[in-house]
Amino acid sequence: MNLKKDDPVPMQGYCSEMRMVYKVKKFACKSLKNKGARTGLRVIYVYDKSPEKITFVEIYYKQDKDMEDRDRLVGFLESKDICSEPETNG
Repeated sequence: MNLKKDDPVPMQGYCSEMRMVYKVKKFACKSLKNKGARTGLRVIYVYDKSPEKITFVEIYYKQDKDMEDRDRLVGFLESKDICSEPETNG
């Protein structure tokens, strides 16, 4: 997969053939003047391939929070009976 630097990033461990979880790192906002796409905003969303559906799970400001709320994401996925928490190596 050839990703451009502005493309949403698939979140490893949460994706399957029918469902992808993405993090958008480059996100422009008119209210944050002179920032362009470097606003520090992050968006986490789930893309279901069948039926085609996008669900926004979280939006956060990087300076307030280093990472996405993985408990929220896992809780959302479990509530939809999609998956459990990804396996970690180590």
